[in-house]
Amino acid sequence: MEENKNDLIKEQSAPVQTARQEKTPKKKISTALAVLLGVVFFLISFAGGFFANYFLRGKEANVAYDLVSIMERVGYIYDPKTNERREINEKDVADALVKGLLDRYAKYYTKEEYDEVIEKSKGNYQGVGVVLYDQSTKIRQVVGNSPAYHAGIKRGDVLLKGKVSSEEKTFSNNEQISDFINSYKSGTELVFEVDRGGEILQISVVKKSYVASYVTYFDNENLCDFISNSGAPSINYELSQEMNYLDDDVGYIKLNSFEGGATWQMGQALAYMEGRGKTKLILDLRDNGGGYMNVLTHIASYFIRNGNSSKSAVAIAEGKAGEEVYYTDMNRYKSFISSIVVLGDQNTASASECLIGAIKTYNENAIIVVEKDSYGVAKTFGKGIMQTTYQLLSGGAFKLTTARVVWPNSQRTCINGVGVTTQIDGVVESQQNGAILKALEKLREKA
Repeated sequence: MEENKNDLIKEQSAPVQTARQEKTPKKKISTALAVLLGVVFFLISFAGGFFANYFLRGKEANVAYDLVSIMERVGYIYDPKTNERREINEKDVADALVKGLLDRYAKYYTKEEYDEVIEKSKGNYQGVGVVLYDQSTKIRQVVGNSPAYHAGIKRGDVLLKGKVSSEEKTFSNNEQISDFINSYKSGTELVFEVDRGGEILQISVVKKSYVASYVTYFDNENLCDFISNSGAPSINYELSQEMNYLDDDVGYIKLNSFEGGATWQMGQALAYMEGRGKTKLILDLRDNGGGYMNVLTHIASYFIRNGNSSKSAVAIAEGKAGEEVYYTDMNRYKSFISSIVVLGDQNTASASECLIGAIKTYNENAIIVVEKDSYGVAKTFGKGIMQTTYQLLSGGAFKLTTARVVWPNSQRTCINGVGVTTQIDGVVESQQNGAILKALEKLREKA
Protein backbone atom coordinates (compact mmCIF):
# COMPACT_ATOMS: atom_id res chain seq x y z
CA MET A 1 0.00 0.00 0.00
CA GLU A 2 1.35 3.39 -0.98
CA GLU A 3 1.27 6.54 1.11
CA ASN A 4 1.95 10.04 -0.21
CA LYS A 5 4.61 11.33 2.17
CA ASN A 6 6.84 13.33 -0.13
CA ASP A 7 5.19 16.69 -0.04
CA LEU A 8 5.75 20.26 1.05
CA ILE A 9 2.11 21.15 1.54
CA LYS A 10 0.26 17.84 1.33
CA GLU A 11 -2.01 16.55 4.07
CA GLN A 12 -0.65 13.29 5.49
CA SER A 13 -4.01 11.63 5.05
CA ALA A 14 -2.88 8.14 4.15
CA PRO A 15 -4.96 5.33 5.63
CA VAL A 16 -2.47 4.08 8.21
CA GLN A 17 -1.84 7.54 9.65
CA THR A 18 -3.97 7.84 12.78
CA ALA A 19 -3.63 10.18 15.74
CA ARG A 20 -3.14 8.52 19.10
CA GLN A 21 -3.43 10.51 22.29
CA GLU A 22 -1.25 9.35 25.15
CA LYS A 23 -2.56 9.28 28.69
CA THR A 24 -1.68 12.46 30.57
CA PRO A 25 1.23 11.18 32.75
CA LYS A 26 3.01 9.60 29.82
CA LYS A 27 2.48 12.63 27.66
CA LYS A 28 4.09 14.86 30.30
CA ILE A 29 7.10 12.59 30.49
CA SER A 30 7.49 12.35 26.70
CA THR A 31 7.11 16.11 26.32
CA ALA A 32 9.76 16.81 28.93
CA LEU A 33 12.02 14.29 27.25
CA ALA A 34 11.41 15.95 23.91
CA VAL A 35 12.35 19.36 25.30
CA LEU A 36 15.62 18.03 26.68
CA LEU A 37 16.60 15.91 23.72
CA GLY A 38 15.31 18.30 21.13
CA VAL A 39 18.09 20.78 21.92
CA VAL A 40 20.69 18.07 21.41
CA PHE A 41 19.09 16.99 18.15
CA PHE A 42 19.21 20.48 16.72
CA LEU A 43 22.82 20.99 17.74
CA ILE A 44 23.99 17.78 16.15
CA SER A 45 21.87 17.83 13.00
CA PHE A 46 21.84 21.52 12.18
CA ALA A 47 25.41 22.42 13.14
CA GLY A 48 26.40 25.54 11.26
CA GLY A 49 22.81 26.21 10.29
CA PHE A 50 19.95 28.34 11.55
CA PHE A 51 19.00 26.29 14.60
CA ALA A 52 22.60 25.85 15.72
CA ASN A 53 23.19 29.57 15.39
CA TYR A 54 20.08 30.22 17.45
CA PHE A 55 21.07 27.94 20.30
CA LEU A 56 24.73 28.90 20.26
CA ARG A 57 24.07 32.62 20.77
CA GLY A 58 24.91 34.17 24.15
CA LYS A 59 24.43 32.27 27.38
CA GLU A 60 22.35 29.56 25.71
CA ALA A 61 25.64 28.25 24.32
CA ASN A 62 26.89 27.11 27.76
CA VAL A 63 23.70 25.17 28.43
CA ALA A 64 23.75 23.61 24.97
CA TYR A 65 27.37 22.48 25.20
CA ASP A 66 26.78 21.09 28.68
CA LEU A 67 23.82 19.06 27.40
CA VAL A 68 25.87 17.69 24.51
CA SER A 69 28.66 16.74 26.87
CA ILE A 70 26.27 14.97 29.24
CA MET A 71 24.54 13.06 26.46
CA GLU A 72 27.87 11.94 25.01
CA ARG A 73 28.77 10.40 28.37
CA VAL A 74 25.34 8.93 29.17
CA GLY A 75 23.86 7.91 25.84
CA TYR A 76 20.76 6.13 27.11
CA ILE A 77 17.49 6.81 28.90
CA TYR A 78 14.89 4.96 30.90
CA ASP A 79 12.00 4.33 28.57
CA PRO A 80 8.89 6.08 29.99
CA LYS A 81 6.65 3.27 28.73
CA THR A 82 8.60 0.21 29.87
CA ASN A 83 10.84 1.80 32.55
CA GLU A 84 13.73 -0.13 31.03
CA ARG A 85 17.06 1.32 30.02
CA ARG A 86 17.59 1.77 26.31
CA GLU A 87 20.15 3.49 24.13
CA ILE A 88 19.26 6.65 22.25
CA ASN A 89 19.83 7.06 18.54
CA GLU A 90 19.26 9.99 16.21
CA LYS A 91 15.78 8.82 15.21
CA ASP A 92 14.69 8.46 18.85
CA VAL A 93 15.70 12.04 19.56
CA ALA A 94 14.00 13.41 16.45
CA ASP A 95 10.79 11.45 17.01
CA ALA A 96 10.63 12.62 20.63
CA LEU A 97 10.94 16.21 19.47
CA VAL A 98 8.26 15.84 16.79
CA LYS A 99 5.75 14.07 19.02
CA GLY A 100 6.33 16.22 22.06
CA LEU A 101 6.62 19.73 20.66
CA LEU A 102 5.51 20.04 17.05
CA ASP A 103 2.31 19.73 15.03
CA ARG A 104 1.11 16.58 13.33
CA TYR A 105 2.53 17.60 9.94
CA ALA A 106 6.12 17.77 11.18
CA LYS A 107 8.21 14.70 10.46
CA TYR A 108 11.75 13.44 10.74
CA TYR A 109 13.20 11.29 7.95
CA THR A 110 16.26 9.09 8.21
CA LYS A 111 18.61 9.19 5.22
CA GLU A 112 16.98 6.09 3.77
CA GLU A 113 13.49 7.49 4.27
CA TYR A 114 14.43 10.83 2.74
CA ASP A 115 16.00 9.12 -0.27
CA GLU A 116 12.65 7.38 -0.76
CA VAL A 117 10.83 10.73 -0.43
CA ILE A 118 12.99 12.19 -3.22
CA GLU A 119 12.28 9.23 -5.47
CA LYS A 120 8.54 9.48 -4.84
CA SER A 121 8.60 13.19 -5.68
CA LYS A 122 9.76 12.11 -9.14
CA GLY A 123 6.92 9.57 -9.32
CA ASN A 124 9.14 6.55 -8.58
CA TYR A 125 7.34 4.11 -6.29
CA GLN A 126 7.79 0.59 -5.00
CA GLY A 127 4.84 -1.62 -4.14
CA VAL A 128 1.34 -2.40 -5.35
CA GLY A 129 -0.26 1.03 -5.71
CA VAL A 130 -3.43 1.18 -3.63
CA VAL A 131 -4.57 3.70 -1.01
CA LEU A 132 -7.25 2.60 1.44
CA TYR A 133 -9.85 4.42 3.48
CA ASP A 134 -8.82 4.94 7.11
CA GLN A 135 -9.25 1.79 9.22
CA SER A 136 -10.87 0.02 6.28
CA THR A 137 -10.07 -2.55 3.60
CA LYS A 138 -11.90 -0.53 0.93
CA ILE A 139 -9.77 1.06 -1.79
CA ARG A 140 -9.97 4.84 -1.93
CA GLN A 141 -7.51 5.27 -4.79
CA VAL A 142 -5.57 3.14 -7.26
CA VAL A 143 -2.32 4.86 -8.22
CA GLY A 144 -2.06 5.43 -11.96
CA ASN A 145 0.29 3.09 -13.85
CA SER A 146 0.84 0.99 -10.72
CA PRO A 147 0.76 -2.82 -10.64
CA ALA A 148 -2.75 -2.65 -9.14
CA TYR A 149 -3.83 -0.31 -11.97
CA HIS A 150 -2.59 -2.72 -14.63
CA ALA A 151 -4.07 -5.72 -12.82
CA GLY A 152 -7.54 -4.14 -12.94
CA ILE A 153 -8.10 -3.34 -9.27
CA LYS A 154 -10.57 -0.44 -9.00
CA ARG A 155 -11.58 2.30 -6.59
CA GLY A 156 -14.30 0.95 -4.29
CA ASP A 157 -13.00 -2.63 -4.33
CA VAL A 158 -12.81 -4.26 -0.90
CA LEU A 159 -9.75 -6.43 -0.21
CA LEU A 160 -10.83 -9.53 1.70
CA LYS A 161 -7.75 -11.77 1.64
CA GLY A 162 -4.18 -11.90 0.38
CA LYS A 163 -2.33 -15.02 -0.67
CA VAL A 164 1.26 -15.88 -1.59
CA SER A 165 1.84 -19.56 -2.41
CA SER A 166 0.33 -21.48 0.50
CA GLU A 167 0.29 -18.52 2.88
CA GLU A 168 -3.04 -16.73 3.22
CA LYS A 169 -4.05 -13.68 5.26
CA THR A 170 -7.58 -12.45 5.98
CA PHE A 171 -7.86 -8.66 6.27
CA SER A 172 -9.95 -6.72 8.76
CA ASN A 173 -8.19 -3.30 8.51
CA ASN A 174 -5.78 -1.38 6.30
CA GLU A 175 -2.76 -1.92 8.55
CA GLN A 176 -3.00 -5.67 8.01
CA ILE A 177 -2.99 -5.11 4.24
CA SER A 178 0.02 -2.82 4.49
CA ASP A 179 1.91 -5.35 6.65
CA PHE A 180 1.03 -8.14 4.20
CA ILE A 181 2.35 -6.22 1.17
CA ASN A 182 5.47 -4.97 2.97
CA SER A 183 6.40 -8.47 4.16
CA TYR A 184 7.24 -9.60 0.61
CA LYS A 185 10.08 -8.47 -1.64
CA SER A 186 9.78 -6.88 -5.05
CA GLY A 187 8.82 -9.34 -7.78
CA THR A 188 6.46 -11.36 -5.55
CA GLU A 189 3.06 -12.24 -7.00
CA LEU A 190 0.29 -11.38 -4.55
CA VAL A 191 -3.20 -12.80 -5.08
CA PHE A 192 -6.01 -10.71 -3.62
CA GLU A 193 -9.56 -11.83 -3.00
CA VAL A 194 -11.66 -8.79 -3.90
CA ASP A 195 -15.29 -7.93 -3.25
CA ARG A 196 -16.54 -5.73 -6.09
CA GLY A 197 -20.15 -4.86 -5.39
CA GLY A 198 -20.94 -8.36 -4.16
CA GLU A 199 -18.95 -10.14 -6.87
CA ILE A 200 -15.93 -12.02 -5.47
CA LEU A 201 -12.85 -11.85 -7.69
CA GLN A 202 -9.32 -13.25 -7.53
CA ILE A 203 -6.81 -10.68 -8.82
CA SER A 204 -3.06 -11.26 -9.09
CA VAL A 205 -0.71 -8.30 -8.60
CA VAL A 206 3.09 -8.36 -8.81
CA LYS A 207 4.76 -6.09 -6.27
CA LYS A 208 7.42 -4.04 -8.08
CA SER A 209 8.87 -0.61 -8.85
CA TYR A 210 6.84 1.68 -11.09
CA VAL A 211 6.55 5.28 -12.22
CA ALA A 212 3.21 6.72 -11.11
CA SER A 213 0.88 8.69 -13.37
CA TYR A 214 -1.53 11.30 -12.03
CA VAL A 215 -3.95 12.38 -14.78
CA THR A 216 -6.78 10.58 -16.57
CA TYR A 217 -9.09 12.08 -19.21
CA PHE A 218 -12.54 10.83 -20.28
CA ASP A 219 -15.25 12.01 -22.62
CA ASN A 220 -18.34 10.12 -23.72
CA GLU A 221 -16.36 8.05 -26.22
CA ASN A 222 -12.65 8.11 -25.47
CA LEU A 223 -10.06 7.69 -22.72
CA CYS A 224 -6.64 9.29 -22.43
CA ASP A 225 -4.25 8.13 -19.71
CA PHE A 226 -0.54 7.68 -19.11
CA ILE A 227 0.84 4.17 -18.82
CA SER A 228 3.99 2.14 -19.41
CA ASN A 229 5.20 -1.32 -18.53
CA SER A 230 8.62 0.16 -17.75
CA GLY A 231 10.00 3.66 -17.43
CA ALA A 232 8.08 6.93 -17.50
CA PRO A 233 4.41 6.57 -18.49
CA SER A 234 3.55 7.83 -21.98
CA ILE A 235 0.24 9.02 -23.39
CA ASN A 236 -2.30 6.36 -24.30
CA TYR A 237 -5.58 6.80 -26.20
CA GLU A 238 -8.38 4.26 -26.17
CA LEU A 239 -12.05 3.92 -26.93
CA SER A 240 -13.98 3.76 -23.66
CA GLN A 241 -17.63 3.55 -22.62
CA GLU A 242 -16.88 4.05 -18.93
CA MET A 243 -18.27 7.60 -18.93
CA ASN A 244 -20.61 7.46 -21.92
CA TYR A 245 -23.19 9.45 -19.94
CA LEU A 246 -21.13 12.65 -20.33
CA ASP A 247 -22.58 15.29 -22.66
CA ASP A 248 -21.07 15.65 -26.12
CA ASP A 249 -19.31 18.92 -25.28
CA VAL A 250 -17.90 17.83 -21.89
CA GLY A 251 -14.45 16.53 -20.99
CA TYR A 252 -13.59 15.05 -17.59
CA ILE A 253 -10.09 15.12 -16.04
CA LYS A 254 -9.10 13.37 -12.79
CA LEU A 255 -5.98 14.76 -11.11
CA ASN A 256 -4.69 12.58 -8.28
CA SER A 257 -1.64 14.50 -7.02
CA PHE A 258 0.63 17.50 -7.62
CA GLU A 259 3.91 15.68 -8.13
CA GLY A 260 6.01 13.77 -10.65
CA GLY A 261 4.92 14.28 -14.25
CA ALA A 262 1.51 15.75 -13.41
CA THR A 263 2.17 19.07 -15.19
CA TRP A 264 3.07 17.49 -18.53
CA GLN A 265 0.25 14.98 -18.24
CA MET A 266 -2.30 17.72 -17.56
CA GLY A 267 -1.09 19.65 -20.61
CA GLN A 268 -1.39 16.58 -22.83
CA ALA A 269 -4.88 15.75 -21.52
CA LEU A 270 -6.10 19.32 -22.12
CA ALA A 271 -4.61 19.34 -25.64
CA TYR A 272 -6.42 16.08 -26.37
CA MET A 273 -9.66 17.51 -24.99
CA GLU A 274 -9.31 20.57 -27.23
CA GLY A 275 -8.62 18.37 -30.23
CA ARG A 276 -11.76 16.40 -29.47
CA GLY A 277 -13.80 19.61 -29.62
CA LYS A 278 -14.90 19.58 -25.97
CA THR A 279 -15.46 23.02 -24.44
CA LYS A 280 -16.73 22.27 -20.92
CA LEU A 281 -14.55 20.69 -18.24
CA ILE A 282 -15.18 18.72 -15.07
CA LEU A 283 -11.92 18.82 -13.06
CA ASP A 284 -12.00 16.13 -10.36
CA LEU A 285 -9.84 16.80 -7.29
CA ARG A 286 -11.57 14.31 -5.01
CA ASP A 287 -9.08 12.27 -2.96
CA ASN A 288 -6.25 14.57 -4.08
CA GLY A 289 -4.27 15.25 -0.91
CA GLY A 290 -1.94 17.85 -2.44
CA GLY A 291 1.71 17.91 -3.45
CA TYR A 292 4.50 20.31 -4.33
CA MET A 293 4.15 24.07 -4.72
CA ASN A 294 6.01 24.22 -8.05
CA VAL A 295 3.72 21.58 -9.59
CA LEU A 296 0.70 23.45 -8.20
CA THR A 297 1.78 26.72 -9.85
CA HIS A 298 2.45 24.99 -13.17
CA ILE A 299 -0.93 23.24 -13.23
CA ALA A 300 -2.76 26.38 -12.08
CA SER A 301 -1.38 28.22 -15.12
CA TYR A 302 -3.65 26.14 -17.38
CA PHE A 303 -6.76 27.48 -15.63
CA ILE A 304 -5.86 31.09 -14.76
CA ARG A 305 -7.05 33.80 -17.14
CA ASN A 306 -4.39 36.44 -16.58
CA GLY A 307 -4.62 38.61 -19.68
CA ASN A 308 -1.27 39.69 -21.02
CA SER A 309 0.58 38.93 -17.81
CA SER A 310 3.26 36.25 -18.03
CA LYS A 311 2.64 35.19 -14.46
CA SER A 312 -0.07 35.39 -11.82
CA ALA A 313 -0.20 34.74 -8.08
CA VAL A 314 -1.48 31.26 -7.22
CA ALA A 315 -1.00 31.24 -3.45
CA ILE A 316 0.59 33.35 -0.73
CA ALA A 317 2.57 31.87 2.17
CA GLU A 318 2.63 33.98 5.35
CA GLY A 319 5.62 32.92 7.43
CA LYS A 320 7.78 34.22 10.25
CA ALA A 321 10.08 36.04 7.83
CA GLY A 322 7.22 37.68 5.93
CA GLU A 323 5.20 36.54 2.96
CA GLU A 324 6.18 34.66 -0.16
CA VAL A 325 4.03 34.76 -3.28
CA TYR A 326 3.92 31.67 -5.50
CA TYR A 327 3.42 32.66 -9.14
CA THR A 328 2.72 30.76 -12.33
CA ASP A 329 5.94 30.36 -14.31
CA MET A 330 4.21 31.20 -17.63
CA ASN A 331 0.81 31.76 -19.20
CA ARG A 332 -0.59 28.38 -20.25
CA TYR A 333 -4.25 29.41 -20.03
CA LYS A 334 -6.63 27.24 -22.10
CA SER A 335 -9.14 29.68 -23.51
CA PHE A 336 -11.15 26.97 -25.28
CA ILE A 337 -12.68 25.99 -21.90
CA SER A 338 -15.92 27.96 -21.71
CA SER A 339 -17.15 26.50 -18.39
CA ILE A 340 -15.49 24.57 -15.57
CA VAL A 341 -16.79 22.63 -12.57
CA VAL A 342 -14.28 21.55 -9.93
CA LEU A 343 -15.11 18.52 -7.76
CA GLY A 344 -13.84 18.12 -4.19
CA ASP A 345 -14.51 15.98 -1.16
CA GLN A 346 -13.35 15.51 2.44
CA ASN A 347 -9.97 14.23 1.18
CA THR A 348 -9.34 17.20 -1.12
CA ALA A 349 -6.52 18.95 0.70
CA SER A 350 -3.70 21.46 0.64
CA ALA A 351 -2.48 22.08 -2.94
CA SER A 352 -5.91 20.99 -4.24
CA GLU A 353 -7.58 23.59 -2.04
CA CYS A 354 -5.06 26.18 -3.27
CA LEU A 355 -5.95 25.33 -6.88
CA ILE A 356 -9.65 25.77 -6.09
CA GLY A 357 -8.84 29.17 -4.58
CA ALA A 358 -6.81 30.25 -7.62
CA ILE A 359 -9.50 29.14 -10.07
CA LYS A 360 -12.19 30.98 -8.10
CA THR A 361 -10.03 34.09 -7.80
CA TYR A 362 -9.46 34.42 -11.55
CA ASN A 363 -12.72 32.87 -12.77
CA GLU A 364 -15.75 34.01 -10.80
CA ASN A 365 -17.98 31.80 -12.95
CA ALA A 366 -16.19 28.59 -11.98
CA ILE A 367 -18.45 26.19 -10.09
CA ILE A 368 -17.23 24.20 -7.08
CA VAL A 369 -19.07 21.00 -6.18
CA VAL A 370 -18.03 19.47 -2.84
CA GLU A 371 -19.24 15.95 -2.22
CA LYS A 372 -20.88 15.29 1.15
CA ASP A 373 -19.23 12.87 3.53
CA SER A 374 -21.01 10.06 5.37
CA TYR A 375 -22.22 12.58 7.97
CA GLY A 376 -23.85 14.78 5.34
CA VAL A 377 -21.20 17.53 5.54
CA ALA A 378 -19.90 19.01 2.29
CA LYS A 379 -16.43 20.46 2.84
CA THR A 380 -12.87 19.81 1.78
CA PHE A 381 -10.18 18.82 4.29
CA GLY A 382 -9.12 22.33 5.31
CA LYS A 383 -5.31 22.44 5.23
CA GLY A 384 -4.10 25.99 4.74
CA ILE A 385 -0.60 25.62 6.15
CA MET A 386 2.63 24.75 4.40
CA GLN A 387 5.56 22.51 5.27
CA THR A 388 9.17 22.94 4.21
CA THR A 389 11.69 20.11 4.28
CA TYR A 390 15.25 20.82 5.46
CA GLN A 391 17.98 18.33 4.65
CA LEU A 392 20.35 17.49 7.51
CA LEU A 393 24.08 16.91 7.49
CA SER A 394 23.35 13.26 8.22
CA GLY A 395 21.54 12.90 4.90
CA GLY A 396 18.17 12.73 6.60
CA ALA A 397 15.65 15.55 6.68
CA PHE A 398 13.24 17.37 8.92
CA LYS A 399 9.87 18.66 7.71
CA LEU A 400 8.49 21.67 9.58
CA THR A 401 5.33 23.71 9.30
CA THR A 402 6.63 27.08 8.13
CA ALA A 403 3.73 29.21 6.90
CA ARG A 404 0.02 29.91 6.71
CA VAL A 405 -1.25 29.76 3.13
CA VAL A 406 -3.90 32.14 1.77
CA TRP A 407 -5.68 32.47 -1.55
CA PRO A 408 -4.63 35.33 -3.88
CA ASN A 409 -8.03 37.03 -3.66
CA SER A 410 -8.69 40.42 -2.04
CA GLN A 411 -9.98 38.71 1.14
CA ARG A 412 -6.78 36.61 1.39
CA THR A 413 -8.92 33.61 2.26
CA CYS A 414 -7.35 30.91 4.44
CA ILE A 415 -9.24 27.62 4.57
CA ASN A 416 -7.13 26.04 7.32
CA GLY A 417 -9.43 24.12 9.67
CA VAL A 418 -12.44 25.22 7.62
CA GLY A 419 -12.11 23.83 4.12
CA VAL A 420 -14.03 24.78 1.01
CA THR A 421 -17.63 24.44 2.11
CA THR A 422 -19.81 24.62 -0.99
CA GLN A 423 -22.99 22.72 -0.16
CA ILE A 424 -24.58 20.81 -3.06
CA ASP A 425 -27.84 19.11 -2.14
CA GLY A 426 -28.15 15.48 -3.12
CA VAL A 427 -24.46 14.74 -3.69
CA VAL A 428 -23.28 12.14 -1.21
CA GLU A 429 -20.27 9.86 -1.14
CA SER A 430 -22.31 6.68 -1.49
CA GLN A 431 -24.09 7.79 -4.68
CA GLN A 432 -22.54 6.26 -7.80
CA ASN A 433 -21.27 9.16 -9.96
CA GLY A 434 -23.42 11.56 -7.92
CA ALA A 435 -20.92 14.43 -7.95
CA ILE A 436 -20.23 14.04 -11.69
CA LEU A 437 -23.95 14.02 -12.49
CA LYS A 438 -24.39 17.15 -10.39
CA ALA A 439 -21.50 18.77 -12.27
CA LEU A 440 -23.20 17.94 -15.58
CA GLU A 441 -26.41 19.50 -14.29
CA LYS A 442 -24.56 22.70 -13.38
CA LEU A 443 -22.85 22.85 -16.79
CA ARG A 444 -26.20 22.48 -18.57
CA GLU A 445 -27.60 25.36 -16.52
CA LYS A 446 -24.83 27.60 -17.85
CA ALA A 447 -25.56 26.75 -21.50
